[in-house]
Amino acid sequence: MKLYLSLTHPQNQQISEIANTIKEYYPVGLEVNSEGYKSYPGIINLDNTIGQHMTHYNAYIAPWRSFLKSLPKGFKSKIHNCGFAHQTSYGGELLLEKHEDKVLIRKKKLIFNVSWLGNFYTIYGVDETFVLDKKAMGEFDLHYHAINVITVSPHKEFENGFNYLQTAINKQFVDYKFIPFKLCSFYIKDLQTPYSYPNEATVYNAIFNESLDRVHLPSIYLRGDRRYGLEPGDTKVRLLLPPKST
Repeated sequence: MKLYLSLTHPQNQQISEIANTIKEYYPVGLEVNSEGYKSYPGIINLDNTIGQHMTHYNAYIAPWRSFLKSLPKGFKSKIHNCGFAHQTSYGGELLLEKHEDKVLIRKKKLIFNVSWLGNFYTIYGVDETFVLDKKAMGEFDLHYHAINVITVSPHKEFENGFNYLQTAINKQFVDYKFIPFKLCSFYIKDLQTPYSYPNEATVYNAIFNESLDRVHLPSIYLRGDRRYGLEPGDTKVRLLLPPKST
């Protein structure tokens, strides 16, 4: 069952800023391939900016690399840059744990993103596995990936790393708001982005990137404080049943 976030009646400043940013850049209610979508001023601006980032990638990514390089000791050596020019955010991973044998890889890591569409960032923990199928396609191996659980707050084995990242981001990006995973996972009714088409987009897809689109968010297991980072106010959502099969 999908959770939908309303853009028309935001319940607090946090949601209002998300709604305003999404409406500035995306024409809600139009399909990606329509002329109205392509001519929308926000989409034109978005396409031009991403084009510049792709053409001048080194200049685009330099501030983010500088930030990662300036991080204090502790977890710094375990952090990897995951910034891509076509995405609407900078990104990184903090690898906390990795186990590998002949048939299985298991990782615990923290994902963090800082948006350049608006003053937003997010952090969440991922526990994932890869089942290895050696030589499944001739000379090539296959990896069957699954996310077992997502940790949404500084919780247990993710606590120190989560706090480390949040402290560093708050220091560097002073006026940026933390967007908790709960808000990131909400869908926006009739919103398509270039990387969600033909499906409806989530908040995460719209202001960060499309990496969570491979996850069935309504059924993913969550741990930690699910209200961590939510501002006061009633976060109202709509619950929609999946369409009936014909």
